[in-house]
Amino acid sequence: MDYILFLRLSLDQKIFNREEIEQLEYVNKDRLAELISSENPSNEKYEFSPWFLLIARNFLLKGESWSKIESIDQITDKKIYKL
Repeated sequence: MDYILFLRLSLDQKIFNREEIEQLEYVNKDRLAELISSENPSNEKYEFSPWFLLIARNFLLKGESWSKIESIDQITDKKIYKL
């Protein structure tokens, strides 16, 4: 994988390919934390790529990233992170 792209879209915008995505669910920060928790028995219903889990746990759910999602340009730091 070379790039990972995060987008902000309105809920009525559909830009995904149904042949590539089996299930789609919009979640808030607390729900995402619950879904990716290894202690959550319901997470067996969901599959996340290892890359997504690394990004979610190290960036999305830490610090101010989620609260600044409305102004994503404010959290751009132009760093390359080694995970």
